[in-house]
Amino acid sequence: FFILSIATILANKFVRLNEEVEELNEDLERKVEQRTEELKQSLEQVNRLKVQQDADYFLTSLLINPLSSNKNDSRIVRTEFYTKQKKSFEFKGKTYEIGGDILISGNIELRNKRYVVFVNGDAMGKSIQGAGGALVMGTVFNTILTRSGIAVQKNKSPEQWLSEAFLELQKIFESFDGSMYISIVLGLVEESSGLLYYINAEHPWTVLYRDGVASYIEDELTLRKIGIPENEQHLTIKTFRMFPGDTIVIGSDGRDDILIGNGENRIINEDQDQFLKRVEEGSGDLREVYDRILKFGSLVDDFTLLKITYHPETPAEPLIASVKTAAGSFREVLNNGRELLRENKIEEGLRSLEQALELNPESESALKTLGKFYLKEKEYSKSLIYWEKLAVRNAESAEFSYYVSLCHKMSKSYQKAAEYGERALSSDPSYLKNLINLADVYRILERFPRAQELLGKALVLDPENPKALQLKNSLG
Repeated sequence: FFILSIATILANKFVRLNEEVEELNEDLERKVEQRTEELKQSLEQVNRLKVQQDADYFLTSLLINPLSSNKNDSRIVRTEFYTKQKKSFEFKGKTYEIGGDILISGNIELRNKRYVVFVNGDAMGKSIQGAGGALVMGTVFNTILTRSGIAVQKNKSPEQWLSEAFLELQKIFESFDGSMYISIVLGLVEESSGLLYYINAEHPWTVLYRDGVASYIEDELTLRKIGIPENEQHLTIKTFRMFPGDTIVIGSDGRDDILIGNGENRIINEDQDQFLKRVEEGSGDLREVYDRILKFGSLVDDFTLLKITYHPETPAEPLIASVKTAAGSFREVLNNGRELLRENKIEEGLRSLEQALELNPESESALKTLGKFYLKEKEYSKSLIYWEKLAVRNAESAEFSYYVSLCHKMSKSYQKAAEYGERALSSDPSYLKNLINLADVYRILERFPRAQELLGKALVLDPENPKALQLKNSLG
């Protein structure tokens, strides 16, 4: 009887345990089903949001694409675009791109001369934020182009047109109170002469590709991104003379910010001269340049390139081959010379820079480096040699004329200093350094009313400029 009782008790416990296990299983199944349903709903919500986001991307890209267009129809000045935005997305089975880079070209007429107008912009922010900046840029700039067809607008000088376009863009972007900035290169090319007028607002430096050699035509930052307050005070319009067959290459910072290396040692490229090498390796062809960049590293940002060719020609193949061979050695010698000067190895550095000039006598980079070095060393007659060469090649350059004027002033050739200062003033009336220098020249020549007039213009541009204030005290 005792054993039977124990067996009955155990049986009851097993039955209850089995029932509890079944209840737990049922409860677990319900919880699993509930959790699965919640996850399913969350996934559906994510998918709905993704579809909605992609729809927003798609609609934004539909707005931007017509604005970013190559409408230049000139046969004398040819423009080409290459675009690869970092963000890609799918919408209704098709792949699209969206980003903050924008390219625009067109044609305008000023004072009975035809010009090719262009802009390459890179708006602050990623994906939709950058695209918003590009949308604003495209809308405003295309409005400016349309308005330029009105008769009253055609009586402006290229400098005036660029200044007004810049100021309009600056005013629009500044109204966003710091939430939207854009870097740009904005310019005009006169068809009859090949003279390039341009503004660089914190965009990567402009590249000249000539006879197989790539070099920068600028080496200093004068303007910040459009939208930064008081930026207009530093507005500088630069000029450069293009010769038949010359190519100008402009691009956003995606061309330089390349991820290089392997594994954990991967870093962002910081050598701006790498892009010059890619341009030379690709012979100035934008698709080839892009492919060469991909062999060098990986893109981490939006990527756009603009190519401007004056009187497109095909040089003889033997010439191309010989120039390409020299291009690599020229770049190495030039960079070596600069590095030696930085290390204070003066004689060796100057020797290397002179060798670079022998390889490429037209190199602006080498001429400017030598001109600035001798100016810093107060060897004004030597500095003048290089600045005069640059000024002869590009008579419309306010920068080169200013440095010639400065060297003449420091050498006490005041009439020559005034002559070149006036030439720089004619090219760029708002070039602050030249205004102050020229005012000082007229002070020395005792032409005080003219000195006061120029100084007044300088103080309007920069009321706190130390040199201008010092000159004001001297004039009394």
